[in-house]
Amino acid sequence: EPEDPSEPEDPSEPEDPSEPEDPSEPEDPSEPEKPDSIVNETKPDDNAYGGNLESDSEELGEKIPFTEEEQEAIEQGDTVKVYLDVKDAKETVSNEDKQLIEAKLENAHLGMYLDVTLYKQVGDGNPKEVSETNGKVKVSLVVPENLLNKDDSIIRTYKMVRVHEGIATILATIFDSMTNVVMFESDEFSTYALIYTDEIVEDPSEPEDPSEPEDPSESEDPSEPEDPSESEKPSESEKPSESEKPNGGDSDKEENPTTGDSVSIGLWIAIMGLGIVICYFGKRKNFFSK
Repeated sequence: EPEDPSEPEDPSEPEDPSEPEDPSEPEDPSEPEKPDSIVNETKPDDNAYGGNLESDSEELGEKIPFTEEEQEAIEQGDTVKVYLDVKDAKETVSNEDKQLIEAKLENAHLGMYLDVTLYKQVGDGNPKEVSETNGKVKVSLVVPENLLNKDDSIIRTYKMVRVHEGIATILATIFDSMTNVVMFESDEFSTYALIYTDEIVEDPSEPEDPSEPEDPSESEDPSEPEDPSESEKPSESEKPSESEKPNGGDSDKEENPTTGDSVSIGLWIAIMGLGIVICYFGKRKNFFSK
C-alpha cells in the first residue's frame, strides 16, 4: 500500500501545455501591421478641381501593387504613403490622346483634359508612380462652374474618358448636384477627359395636361344623356296605354258627361214635342166634340 504511486505520479493535467504554448495568433504579424502601414495622403486642395482619392487605407492596401523588397520593408514596419496627383492637362495633353478622346465623344461635349497620376512611397524611399492597380479605386473631382448645368429644361450626364497605353475607355460616373462632385472608379492612371451629354427634359405640361385624355367635357358631359327634356320624355312607344294612363279615368269622366248632356237635351226636346202633339190633338178633339 505505501509503495503504490499511481495517484501522485499522474502528471496529466499540470503537464498539459496545449493552451499556453499555442503561439499561432500572437506570432502572426500580418493582421496588426496592415491597418497602420497604408496611409492616404492625398491633398485635394493642392490638386486641380479638388481631385481626391476616396478609397480607405484597407482598400488601398489590397489594391496597390508592391515589389518583394517593398513588401519586406512594410513587414519590418515601414509606412506606405499613397496619394493622387491631379493636374489640368489642357496645355499638355498630346495630339494622339486628343484624337482618341474626340473619337469617343459622339454626341457628347468635351469638358476638360486631366492628368491623373497615382503615387506610392514606402518608408523614406522616393515616390513611385502607380500606373495600374490590382483593382479599381475611387476618385472624385469637383466640376468647375463653367461646366455645371443651370438650365432646368436639360438633364446633364457626366462621364470620364480614360486614355491608357493608346486605348480610350469611357467610365461611368456618379454626380452629386449638392456638392458638384463627380466620382468614378479606375484601375489605370494617365490621361483623362471629363465629357458630358445634355438631354432635353420633356415638357411636363403635355403629359400632365389631362385636357384631351381626361377632359370630361365630351365623355362625361351629361347634358344630352341626362337632359330629362328629351331622354325622360316618354315617346309614343313609351306612352302609357288607356288602361295605364294615370289620367285615363279623368278623361273618361270628361267625355261621358258630354254624352249625357246631349242625351238629356234630346230627351227634353222629345218630351216637349210630345207635349205639343198631345196639346194639339187635345184641342182638336175638343173642337170636334162641340
